[in-house]
Amino acid sequence: MRDRYTAIAPYGPPLALLALLAGALLALLPARPGGAQSNDQFFPETGHTVSGAFLDTWRRGGGLPIFGYPISDVRTQQDPATGRELQVQWFERARFELHPELPAGSQVLLGRLGSEVTQGREGEPPFQPVGAPADPGIEYFPQTGHTLGRGFLSFWRQNGGLPIFGYPISEEFQEVSPTDGRTYTVQYFERARFEYHPELPPGSQVLLGLLGTQLLGEQDRLRIEIAAAPDPIAIEPGQTALVPRDTKGLTVSLRFPQPVDPGALQVQLRQLSGPPPWQLAPAGPQPGRNVFQFGLAGAAGSPDYLQVQVTRGPDQPPIVFGVQVASGLSGPPLVANWSDPVALVNSYYNAINRREYQRAYSYWEQPGRPGAVPASYQEFAAGYRDTASVAITTGTVTSDAGAGSVYYGVPVVIAATQSDGSVQRFYGCYAVHRVNVPVGDSAPPYPLQLSTANVAQAAADADPGALLAQANALAEARQCGQ
Repeated sequence: MRDRYTAIAPYGPPLALLALLAGALLALLPARPGGAQSNDQFFPETGHTVSGAFLDTWRRGGGLPIFGYPISDVRTQQDPATGRELQVQWFERARFELHPELPAGSQVLLGRLGSEVTQGREGEPPFQPVGAPADPGIEYFPQTGHTLGRGFLSFWRQNGGLPIFGYPISEEFQEVSPTDGRTYTVQYFERARFEYHPELPPGSQVLLGLLGTQLLGEQDRLRIEIAAAPDPIAIEPGQTALVPRDTKGLTVSLRFPQPVDPGALQVQLRQLSGPPPWQLAPAGPQPGRNVFQFGLAGAAGSPDYLQVQVTRGPDQPPIVFGVQVASGLSGPPLVANWSDPVALVNSYYNAINRREYQRAYSYWEQPGRPGAVPASYQEFAAGYRDTASVAITTGTVTSDAGAGSVYYGVPVVIAATQSDGSVQRFYGCYAVHRVNVPVGDSAPPYPLQLSTANVAQAAADADPGALLAQANALAEARQCGQ
């Protein structure tokens, strides 16, 4: 396996220039000796090919040590600064952008990844401008009000300087790396993050952070934003947004990594029948080709929980998320995630502990079936009338796949504290069902639901370890009620 970073051994200057100047400076970098080179190159390490002007720029600008491996093919993407659509290609440490309106030889510009990844941090001390230092060994950049010195200055000068890295936009400071979780001395530039690694040999201690990998990973995730006072709420598929009490109207925005056709998307609401339902409502014109937006309108007495499903076609998994209206009651923090079997079971009992019985009820695939909860929601909620709190321990999860489905067995030991202070203990397992799974897809993003349960009461003084062993045995024997 290749290293996350590639060290560069050293060989022995104005906020950003106009895009034209940055491209022109890149174009002036000398071509490598040795004659003509192939105009496309496949990288088996990541499975992507770099071609044409992008490959020329990659080679002339420093290649693997500076830009890293390609981590995407060429794609159409919005320029985060202007909103224009550009042809781009992502690398571990850079984003190449094709600007056909510029002169030939200057059409490939480097994305300002350092500025993008630090957006919103301008108020932090390392990003605030400083005055010019008296030390002649430290260079000052009045364009951004930051300094550059010592090993970082040498590295910046020797490996491309302004056209490759841009201006410094912070001072040196200590930061935990999002790549390995360790703390390093770092400095941000418009297009890069420098990291000091004292554990490496002298001459190889300055490494470049994987900003391309970090940003692309964030951009390639579907994002769900729910406009609710006082602040918008951001969640991911499989999670639940907790909105303020008495909320009656919401605007939901699904931000896709690629352009989508709004006409191909269908929204369905799953909620408790009987009360005035939540309904879809207009949300105005769509704000962009990558965004699908719709409104939700409730009324007095509307369910305090609803599940939203957005379908994209027969070959795509539905996008599923929840909206929980806060009850105003005190309770533990919200846990609502059905992305994996244990998370679903924990979310179920979190809903019980928060008295959000509609949310708990919604996690069941088919209430009323043998081995499931009662078909009547009122009967289900009444079953927890005397329960003050529930604590659970989960065991070793099992799985059984076949015929487009996966069943997981989740062993549990339950300690239920009653309103009179007494504690009841239970053990057993839940069958968790994931449906519509393509053949060979072992961990797809399809939603999970509780299918059945096999839970028995134990003595109040029973040993929890022994109960968990029995629960594990039930799951292993596929005896979770399915």
